[in-house]
Amino acid sequence: MEEKNVLVVRSGSLPNLLMVLESLGERFPGSEITVLTDPDILDELSRHPGIGDTAVYSNLRFFLARQLWELRRQEYNCKVVLFTNENEGRYNKFKVLAFMCRARRTIIYNENGDSFEWNYRHRRIIWSHVKWRLRDKFFSGTSLQQNFFVLLLKKLANLLLLPLAFIHLLCSVGWLFVRRWYYDNFRG
Repeated sequence: MEEKNVLVVRSGSLPNLLMVLESLGERFPGSEITVLTDPDILDELSRHPGIGDTAVYSNLRFFLARQLWELRRQEYNCKVVLFTNENEGRYNKFKVLAFMCRARRTIIYNENGDSFEWNYRHRRIIWSHVKWRLRDKFFSGTSLQQNFFVLLLKKLANLLLLPLAFIHLLCSVGWLFVRRWYYDNFRG
């Protein structure tokens, strides 16, 4: 599919963004690429040959709403979002902003350069990506076994506490019925 206008939302570090830009140059040759970024890397992006335009993210609410309005007015064929495993909170606002922009297709890239399209047909790929991210977050490094046993204990505790909570509720309701019956029949 030929994509003429591509919006790349910087929701990852500069090396990941440059890797995605190189991949997009090969994937969509001759397309006009616009990068939405914060102003700290404008010098590096101005030297990149594949970028046609840059949009600078503004933090102020009024300007952000105006900028979002301008981005939605543009008719992008495709928007590209980076979902890398970086723990910097500043990239989360870009991810949210990316899904507010209008485009026919949304392509998600990870830090390995893998990509998939965000739509209902690819829900299994998206679900495997989410599971991979959760596994990477909870089971990374030396604490793999420790985290596994903590999660296992939580699951077992939930399985054991659910019947106990149900029995407790059943006993409480039963006790209320017995008290009501006693007061109605013997005290009434």
